[in-house]
Amino acid sequence: IEELKALVPPPKEPSGAGNAQDWPSVEEELGIALPSDYREFALTYGSGRLGNLFVVYTPFEGSEYSRLVPAVHKVCDVCRRTKANYGPEDEGFPYDVFPDTPGLLPWAHDENGDHYFWLTEGAPDDWPVIVSDCCGPPWERYDVQMTTFLARVLKHEFPILYEAPNPDTDFVFEPYTFTEEDRKREEA
Repeated sequence: IEELKALVPPPKEPSGAGNAQDWPSVEEELGIALPSDYREFALTYGSGRLGNLFVVYTPFEGSEYSRLVPAVHKVCDVCRRTKANYGPEDEGFPYDVFPDTPGLLPWAHDENGDHYFWLTEGAPDDWPVIVSDCCGPPWERYDVQMTTFLARVLKHEFPILYEAPNPDTDFVFEPYTFTEEDRKREEA
């Protein structure tokens, strides 16, 4: 996470960051331990948009669209339906879906419609990052932690973007501020 923080300074007062004491309840609700760099990212940055592109799901965000647990359920449901359309032997969807282990566990999406997952194999701090175009092929695997992945994408070392991010405009973190008015709109 230090590499990412050097590229994109975190906000002084992160929105929806929660606290370390709340983490056990999140992991209990999901039924799985989460990577330590992800925990540090969420506590350091809170909820928002990274690099004018990535929305990392965080456990304490007010909106169900970017809060970890509801996002996991929604994205995994879409992935299960997509996998069922491919069939069990089809190479178009080569992974199982969380809560199956090893399975795809979503942690972010981007403004281009791509989804970012951990493949829950081995210890959480060793989970690879899997990138998918809308829960389907093509699939790309990166054997690094989430925060390392994000830093390397921003530095254009992992070519998932069509053009290199601009350090002057894209190396930013835009915190979300979720208000009571926002909550009412979501419920409507």
